[in-house]
Amino acid sequence: MRFPFARWLMLVGTILAMVRPCRGASVRDEDVRAAIAALSQSIVKGQNADGSWQFPGYPVGVTALMVLALRQAGMTPQDRALLRGVEYLLDSKPQTTYGEGLVLCALEPWGGKAKVRPRLRKALDFLCAIQGAHGGWSYKSKSRGYDFSNTQFAVLGLGAAQRLGMNVPDKVRRKALNLWLDSQNEDGGWGYTARSASRLSMGCAGVASLNLLGVELERPGPACGRYEYNRDLQKGLKYIGKQLKRGGLGRQQWGHYTWYALERVAIFLDLKTVGGLDWYRAGAADMVEVARRPGATPNHAFALLFLAKAATPVAVAKWKWNGDWNNDHHDVRNWLRHSSATLDRPLDWVVAELRTLESPAAKASLLYASGHKRFRLRLQEAEFVRAFLKDGGTVIAEPCCNRKEFAKSFAEEMCARLYPGLPGRFARLPRSHEIYTVKHQLTGKQIGVYQLRLGGCRRKRVFLLDRDIGCALNGEPGTEKRLRTAQKAADNLLAYALRVKPPRGKLNEVALERAELPMVALTAPELALRREGGAAQFRCPLGRLKHRGDWQADPHFFGSTTRVLSEQKSVPDFDGEISVDPATTLLFSVPVLFANGHNNPDLRPAEVANLRMYLQSGGALVASSCCSSPEFDRGFRALVAQTLPNDRLEEIPPGDAIWQKPFDLRGHTPQGNDAFVRKYPRRWGPLLGVRREGRWVVLYSPVDFCCAFEGDLEAEVVGYDLQAASRLLTNLFAELMRIE
Repeated sequence: MRFPFARWLMLVGTILAMVRPCRGASVRDEDVRAAIAALSQSIVKGQNADGSWQFPGYPVGVTALMVLALRQAGMTPQDRALLRGVEYLLDSKPQTTYGEGLVLCALEPWGGKAKVRPRLRKALDFLCAIQGAHGGWSYKSKSRGYDFSNTQFAVLGLGAAQRLGMNVPDKVRRKALNLWLDSQNEDGGWGYTARSASRLSMGCAGVASLNLLGVELERPGPACGRYEYNRDLQKGLKYIGKQLKRGGLGRQQWGHYTWYALERVAIFLDLKTVGGLDWYRAGAADMVEVARRPGATPNHAFALLFLAKAATPVAVAKWKWNGDWNNDHHDVRNWLRHSSATLDRPLDWVVAELRTLESPAAKASLLYASGHKRFRLRLQEAEFVRAFLKDGGTVIAEPCCNRKEFAKSFAEEMCARLYPGLPGRFARLPRSHEIYTVKHQLTGKQIGVYQLRLGGCRRKRVFLLDRDIGCALNGEPGTEKRLRTAQKAADNLLAYALRVKPPRGKLNEVALERAELPMVALTAPELALRREGGAAQFRCPLGRLKHRGDWQADPHFFGSTTRVLSEQKSVPDFDGEISVDPATTLLFSVPVLFANGHNNPDLRPAEVANLRMYLQSGGALVASSCCSSPEFDRGFRALVAQTLPNDRLEEIPPGDAIWQKPFDLRGHTPQGNDAFVRKYPRRWGPLLGVRREGRWVVLYSPVDFCCAFEGDLEAEVVGYDLQAASRLLTNLFAELMRIE
């Protein structure tokens, strides 16, 4: 006896409806992974010797369904079970609408192979030939009758053919589209046939089919942030939402069929919820139960399709900040669709607010922010971002439409509020950074990236793009020429983030660990100094010179210096650090000043005069250009010339005592990073000073010797390694403290 395919679907649904579902909240990612493995194993065990799977009257359709499910579950195209199934399909002949629609979907991964193309062509030709004049399909042949169950599977096949680049006749698509549009009921749903009572399953089929036939729910309008909406799809989604709120899914006689149809709506339109329902969590609860029943029936295939198709981990969280966070509705959706293919790794995304450490964004590898207007960082958002960075996450921000207001305010808020008390700045990444190279080779002309640096050199994985990529990813009119560059940049940013923090599944709750704020604004001696109001308590304090640049770069320099000098008994160490305002008399309480930074160390005229008096009265100044910064170098040379106009900043000759005591550096080849070795092979970098009355009062290294102490010396920064920096620093302080 032949068994109609629709009755098969209804029967399978009845079986599933009899299974007692578990609560969606109890389903975890590991349950889904175990279910996918169990379902895959059961299906493979049920394969026949000829490569087929059996179901009365529909061997081609059910085999295509099984192949589609196994491939979706991650089985490689070279797997033996899949190849046997493919061979069976290649040898089969077109028979039914359901079967040929599924054949096109199942063989899509092999569509580029020459021996597969003829079978695909047969399937497409069959569907085109049996389409009725009304635009719909019945089971096997052209007829006056049709139903939307057969028709939706035919449309699924047309969609696969189009993705494969096959020529789908316009009249076939147009007739099918008109049928769906003309048959929509007033309530927004569809029935099994035109004008019959709406069903939730057919409502889902209608929305999914319209989308496959080229109808978009929304498309970008004449300006960024404005959209044009399709009323037919809106009505369809409204109907689905109402049915779900009324518990319509639970009343369905064939619940599995409706779950699968609902999933297609959500996948095609990229909806995380439908009618307020977390559709994947709720459906997964039912489908996990199916995996506990052995066998290789169609319900196993539908359960596997449902679980595997949407079981992609969360790679990107779109930050729903308090402003115009969503001008580009489809930027991240299109980003993940492209990058999933480019990186050969199915990935998903979420929209998330950052109110708690349990935000869904905690599951993501990358947090993405975009906007036109002023960005504001709330306290709870700052707490989440700190925890996210501690967990290995990466933050990317881009100025939508290249709006300077967003870019400027994002940088200001991050620098001021993310780590209060620590000076921050955004520095342009060098071309050698892996963001430019990790997947595609990008140039600074294509995209510029700035990274947050705290306290001078401590780099945080917070990046600000110098131009918009979201509008091109979103498909805005006029951005077609920029799309390829935007896609390459998006691939690189995501690949970079994935290397550090793996994406997590959708179902498990994730809570980040709170990241404590570092207390580096004041050292312990400075706090004591503030309490007691003076520097007299210190025997030998080191002064850190406050200037108008980032004077707190390398905030741990004092602790590093103390450790280095304590190893040399002949060199007195410092017992405290004082932040010195050069306009105050506190300047004269320290024997040695230390200055560094990346920016111009500018001082006001009164401060310059005070510093001149200090140096002429026996004080000393040692300085280093943090990250070998050219800006600091130019500014410091100008400051010395302004402070000591009658003296000259000169290079210290090789025979000077600085190169000899306490370490003899003359015969020692200094070590540094690759950038240092390339610039100064087998020799020390320049060391400059100002000499007055037989002693050096200013010592300055344009080559960085601080980052090695901080542990953040990057490959592209010219700098000494820890051993070379320690020895050079010891000799500098030995000279300034007049150690013989």
